[in-house]
Amino acid sequence: MMRLLGVLLAVASLGYAQTRIEPAFVYTKSEDLTAADATITVQQPAASSKRVRFVEATVQCEVETVVTIRLNGTAASSTDDSSAIIDITGRSLTPAFKAYHTSDAGSGTTGPAYTCSGGWAILSIDLRKYVFDGGVATTNLTLDTDDVTGWVRVAITIIEE
Repeated sequence: MMRLLGVLLAVASLGYAQTRIEPAFVYTKSEDLTAADATITVQQPAASSKRVRFVEATVQCEVETVVTIRLNGTAASSTDDSSAIIDITGRSLTPAFKAYHTSDAGSGTTGPAYTCSGGWAILSIDLRKYVFDGGVATTNLTLDTDDVTGWVRVAITIIEE
């Protein structure tokens, strides 16, 4: 009986040893806008070998706004905000992707648009269908709001593989 218990514990520990936690990050940005839009871009440089999987974006807005997804515009190059990216696994990892606010990324392909109803409502956008493979051309995903006057808070959750 003790031998069986020992074997079961050994097998169980092998299963735990193989459990892998992917690096996961959240990029957050809050902006107090005056007749302006919030433009938030997450960009994977061409040199990156990491795969970037988007999970979710949450948008909280003081006033009603439409949030539009844009893909693969001209690479952003100014307003780097990568210091605002948080490693939510607690391992203090640095992501391979970059984040930009008030982004100068080109327009790219326009994706779906979602309405955040205002009054501090929280809009949740499922981003799981957006995946950037590593080692290819620079790719980016931009969330862009309408021009509004009021607070907008955005958080994007991303996993790197």
